[in-house]
Amino acid sequence: MMGFFIGAAPYFDFLSLMEPSDPTWRDKSIPDLDLSMVPLGGVEKEMYQPFCDAVNDAGVCPGLQLVCLADTRDKEGCKLRPDLAVVPKNAADLDDFGLMELFAECKRRRDGDAFHESYNDKDIDLDSVEKIEGKSADSRGQLISYATATMSRQHRVFMFSISICGEFVRFLRWDRAGCIVSELINYLENPELVAEFFWRYSHMNAVERGFDVTVQRATKRQADVLTEAMDTFIEQSAPRNMEFLRGNMDPTYATYKVCIDDEKGRHRYFIIRQPFWDADSACGRATRAYAAYDMKQKKLVFLKDSWRTEDKDIMCEADIYEYLQENNVPFLLEVILAGDVMVHGRAQRTFSDQWSRPDSFPEWRLPCDRLRTHTHCRIVQELAYPVASAQSSREAVQVFRDVIESIRIAYQSAKMLHRDISTGNVMINKNGRGVLNDWDHGVRLILNRVPHSFRTGTWQFISVALLQEPSKSHEVHDDLESCFWVLLYISLHYFKHNGHQYRTFGGNLKGSLLTLSQLKKVRWECRPLDELIHVLAKTWKPLYDDDDDERRNLLRGNLDNVTPLLEAFDTALASEEWPEKDAVPNQYPRKRQRSIDQAIARAKTERIATVVRNTQALVTRTGSLASRAVPAQPAFAASALRPSSALRSDIPSVSSNNLPQFALPQDLSIGSKKRTVDHAHAEEPNVSASSSKRMKTGDPPLSFGQRPGYTPPALARSPTLPARLPPSGPSSPPARPHLPPAKPSPIDRLPSLPTVRHRYLTRSRTKPNKAPHDENGPKEALQEDVEMKQVEHRYPTRSKSNEKHPRPQPPPKPSTAKTQNGKKNNKPSGGNDHKGTPQEEGDTKQVEHRYPTRSKSNEKHPRPERPQKPLNAQAQTQQSDKRHNKSTTSDGRRTQARSKGRRQRR
Repeated sequence: MMGFFIGAAPYFDFLSLMEPSDPTWRDKSIPDLDLSMVPLGGVEKEMYQPFCDAVNDAGVCPGLQLVCLADTRDKEGCKLRPDLAVVPKNAADLDDFGLMELFAECKRRRDGDAFHESYNDKDIDLDSVEKIEGKSADSRGQLISYATATMSRQHRVFMFSISICGEFVRFLRWDRAGCIVSELINYLENPELVAEFFWRYSHMNAVERGFDVTVQRATKRQADVLTEAMDTFIEQSAPRNMEFLRGNMDPTYATYKVCIDDEKGRHRYFIIRQPFWDADSACGRATRAYAAYDMKQKKLVFLKDSWRTEDKDIMCEADIYEYLQENNVPFLLEVILAGDVMVHGRAQRTFSDQWSRPDSFPEWRLPCDRLRTHTHCRIVQELAYPVASAQSSREAVQVFRDVIESIRIAYQSAKMLHRDISTGNVMINKNGRGVLNDWDHGVRLILNRVPHSFRTGTWQFISVALLQEPSKSHEVHDDLESCFWVLLYISLHYFKHNGHQYRTFGGNLKGSLLTLSQLKKVRWECRPLDELIHVLAKTWKPLYDDDDDERRNLLRGNLDNVTPLLEAFDTALASEEWPEKDAVPNQYPRKRQRSIDQAIARAKTERIATVVRNTQALVTRTGSLASRAVPAQPAFAASALRPSSALRSDIPSVSSNNLPQFALPQDLSIGSKKRTVDHAHAEEPNVSASSSKRMKTGDPPLSFGQRPGYTPPALARSPTLPARLPPSGPSSPPARPHLPPAKPSPIDRLPSLPTVRHRYLTRSRTKPNKAPHDENGPKEALQEDVEMKQVEHRYPTRSKSNEKHPRPQPPPKPSTAKTQNGKKNNKPSGGNDHKGTPQEEGDTKQVEHRYPTRSKSNEKHPRPERPQKPLNAQAQTQQSDKRHNKSTTSDGRRTQARSKGRRQRR
């Protein structure tokens, strides 16, 4: 967002953007605010709570409260959490990102400021208000990410935020055009300025705070209606795979009700939840697409919300569709409603672009780029299928043939260019034909038109010429080349070929895929598809293989005719070798798609498990089943695929006279309620749904390369009903549904340990005690241990009471009698001089050890000498040098010190 910041605005000029419409806010004086208790220069987290307590205790923000969110986690899956936030005072759930009024980011020192300090410093020649040195870029990145996350989760026209750096504070105002930054304020010297900001904000209404009042929170009943409509649409779209819609049914996302006025000014309401894709920037078009429920027509439709750019050469999307229909352009989606969002008779527009004009505030504004005006608009159309849901390669090729025909007629008859061909804009209607959608980037070719300096389109599918030359104007052959790249993308992802890995790249590397003939190595199983892709590659290759500009322009002129491309498609479609339903699941899934597949599998398994649990509960409460068989009910089988909220209404009431029969799914048991379809398919019944091991080992890699053998998680099967259940009488025990035999757990498969017969028989780890066994298992222990084989140890029990192996008594200690000098004499009476009293031989028993004394002088039990270890060549050389007293010095002589040492040892 470099160049999108305007400032630094003086404080009172910034407050002019926060003028409450209710004049009563001036009747009361602003309470005093004391921020002197906020610690400075220490740990950043120590600033959070004192700042919040000071604002809340002063009462400068009535009806709202400033809370610390640093230790909370967003329940909607956003990993970004600001330090402080203003929320309603009665808010019970602080983790709800949609309840945040504004956010505040804290830094402990002044050097964490993301912008330049003063707006009127004449001595510094600055290019913009953004500060680049130090930690400023990281601080500005945090502010941008928090603003992006807040405006993507909420429906906003604009919003405010606060930046705190040590004892200084800034205020910011964000919208889709840019951001206005205030000057730096010392809140310790001027706390009344901070108090006035909170006081003004709390007295403004929802429109003045930046909320889009045409969008309100939906009720729970309305949210359930949207969920049921999506389930119905998925079932009716079979066999076309539309399971990706379940990724937009996340219950943690807030559900909203959108109001759109028709041509007569009447209100139309639509229920939306999570968008297909979201904006990745706080500024720009911020396009969001939804599967919405039309409350008037009672069906699912497509709703797109965006901020279009206002320019005299650019038409709004509603006018573009009307203009294309007047010129009979085919293969377009039907438009139900379209127009700008109006509130009190005024369109919702951005404001930051007004302060970016060269004639606005030249006395204090630092240099900035001229920002573009954006207007809020919405369009409602029939819901179509994405091109990725094509069931066969022939259907996909037919779709692209129709899209190229639409581009040709729009260019030749209406003089319109699409300028944004991508996988999200090429779609399939209910009849299986292609449609070209999202003409909001479309431009009309008029005389003396000046091309825009910015580039539009999706980067992966933009033509190589536009990527190589940013100043080049967009032409029709650029749209046609984008169709080729989209077809190549779909063919690599959803149809079998011999390629194993590929990379995403653009510019010159993207052109080398054609010029270096790297695409020739890839072959598809479908022969007509393979021939068509290589024919199209040869068509685009001369544009980037020839260095002659005149010849290149001639080739582009031939492509503008579009006729050669249509002939190539017609030739391929006329072939009779097209296979039927040869589409495969995505061979290179993205991380988001893998998460959606896993969430779908878990949700479907939970719904089936809920049916099973409810069925078992009914059977258990009644105690017996009806003896007569009841045929299977298709409605019950279909109800297994409905959300859990609708299951209770599908289960009939139980009575003693008429009891329906239920059966358990063949691949599920009651005890494995946490077992997911992923685990059942991979034969891992002992891994729970919340286990991270399965998530790490079973998922494909995050790289763009293909993981061999990867398939999306299998879908759970609906429970089936048996023809007859076993009868039960009044005297028989309660019948229980038949369950598959449970597999033994890993603990049951472990061998039983032998029984220990005595306390410490051997005291050895290498020879464990073993109890006698027979064929049927271990026997009872015998009372007499004498029959057991004793291990030949000297002291088997370490006990004095062992008569068979008594423990010998230690020899008596030497005498400790004192000598005449008063010292102790620890020597035995019979010393070396043998002057003491003679000692009899039988008084002391020799312990029967092999080497009782461990001494070389023991003649009776001499210690054998240990054999010498064999020496290697180096050791033998050193040993020989020692025997012959060879010198190791450099001159070959024996040193005097070493010779003296050897003589002393001898």
